[in-house]
Amino acid sequence: MIEGSRAWAVGLGLVTACAPPAAAPTGTDADASGTTQAAESTGSTASTNAADPDGSSGSGSSEGPGTGDEGSTSTSTGSSGSGSDEGSTGPGDPVEEAIERGILGASSIGNDELVMQIFLDVMYRRHSVEDFATAAARYDEIIAAIPDPPIDAFAFRRILHSSQQLTAEELAQIAPGVNEVTVPAMYCDILPLAPDYAARLQSDAALGSYELTHVVIALEWMHELGCTAPVDAAFVDQVILDDLALIEPSDGLSDLELEAAVFGTMLAGPELLPPDLVDAVLAGQLEDGTWPTLPTQTTGAWHATGVALMLLHELHREPQDGFLADTIP
Repeated sequence: MIEGSRAWAVGLGLVTACAPPAAAPTGTDADASGTTQAAESTGSTASTNAADPDGSSGSGSSEGPGTGDEGSTSTSTGSSGSGSDEGSTGPGDPVEEAIERGILGASSIGNDELVMQIFLDVMYRRHSVEDFATAAARYDEIIAAIPDPPIDAFAFRRILHSSQQLTAEELAQIAPGVNEVTVPAMYCDILPLAPDYAARLQSDAALGSYELTHVVIALEWMHELGCTAPVDAAFVDQVILDDLALIEPSDGLSDLELEAAVFGTMLAGPELLPPDLVDAVLAGQLEDGTWPTLPTQTTGAWHATGVALMLLHELHREPQDGFLADTIP
């Protein structure tokens, strides 16, 4: 068992994990993104390839070579990876300043990406970021503009709207890849998990990379919905440790590391995050408020910007809703 300060239930028993923020009242709705990476593929102009987090076919995907530090705001916060300054809004707070700049940056990139709208809506519901209040409506606008939208695009609406339904026949049409892990999790309260779902969780977790991070968020969604995850406590513990092992802030943070950090925080809390994580997130932010896919790049990417900004909110502000709409954080 992972040693920590809070035991939480995933429906399978108690896993001693890291302490997340105190639970808040239930929110209202339900990416990410859960999506292919939580960029999971929703079949929009966003990427459907877990290895292509920025969605090269969509907007905000241009990544150029760079130094990684160019245009960044490398301001030391003196805080730990757990966000020890959580809730502070005083003038000169570098995390709050980065959040405000990040909100502006996120508002300027990925406007045609379904997954980005999910990220923005999560921050609107979970952390009351009013700038993103129209993200759910924008998600539907994007779907309406797609001639023949895939089932995945509608399936991921459940992150934004808890009333979204999915039939077993539609579930069978989900695109191959990480969506086969995440979509069943977000409908586990209305559709039974397949007999081989546990094996799929285990095989994807063993692959590492974005397959692993999507197992992490799938476990979080099952937890939020009160479902029994078909794996034991030891597996969940190992998934958390493997997810955290992806993060190495000393040489800058990649999109994958940012995703691992935010999904890991949502599932297990911030206590085991690297102590220099927050400083690394701030250092990686570009002058326009966005974040690049790789720390050596100088052009912001919508997916990296979304997960980085979600991470700062998770570490610095109290959640008011789950990742999925109308669930308890």
